Amino acid sequence: LQHAVDLRKQIAGRNAALPRDRRDLALSLAKLGDGEFLAADTRQALASYQDARTMAQSLRRSQPEDASMTRALGTVEERLCIVLLAAGNNAGAMESCREGIATLSPLAQTLPDDVEVQRLIATTEASYANALRLSGKPQDAATQARLALESLQKLQSLAPSNAEYRRLSSSAETILAGSLAANGDIPASLDAFGRSIRSMKIAVEIDPSDLSSPLRLAGTLLAFSRRLAQGTEKARAHDAAQQALRLLEQTSQKPGAGA
Repeated sequence: LQHAVDLRKQIAGRNAALPRDRRDLALSLAKLGDGEFLAADTRQALASYQDARTMAQSLRRSQPEDASMTRALGTVEERLCIVLLAAGNNAGAMESCREGIATLSPLAQTLPDDVEVQRLIATTEASYANALRLSGKPQDAATQARLALESLQKLQSLAPSNAEYRRLSSSAETILAGSLAANGDIPASLDAFGRSIRSMKIAVEIDPSDLSSPLRLAGTLLAFSRRLAQGTEKARAHDAAQQALRLLEQTSQKPGAGA
């Protein structure tokens, strides 16, 4: 990745370089940030993302009619939104999330059938909802989670057999469930948990070879069980916990589970 970025820098630094060369460099810097983040080098990842953002912002200002420049900036903001949230910087994450949504929303309306644009705005909205929830703003988080779910419904209509989009929907429903519970609306929270579980079950059915979906489903079932146990539905809580344990046992026996 670093070698690819260095080559992009050489190309973008030439006098004859085109705006698209600098756009490609910004996207390569964002991918470099992804690699650095996966390698647990969060500080360097954020530096790469910031460099990518500065370049993408400049390109969008100079080429406002070029959808590819807007897409590039939205891509970088989406990555910053997710990584800043994972790093515990909720305030920074919310800023990037808001910028990403503001950047991508007009593009999503212009390109309603563009799966990648719809995915970008859906993941950014879901991350924003989670940042709001973690910042102690459950009412705003619930509102934003519902917007994310609307975007994910559009995405699923474009690609109904995509397991990742079902996983994203499950995550957004779980964020909504937590936000509603914090607002004191326990029945609605349990309904959202139920939808989260159904979405993840669909993801498992679509791609049974993927090991992450049953593990995430087990985690959601355990969270659902804990929520039920706080009320009067002890039998349902026990059943959900048993389902989670069976899933964990089944998944541990699949090829590649110990890899």
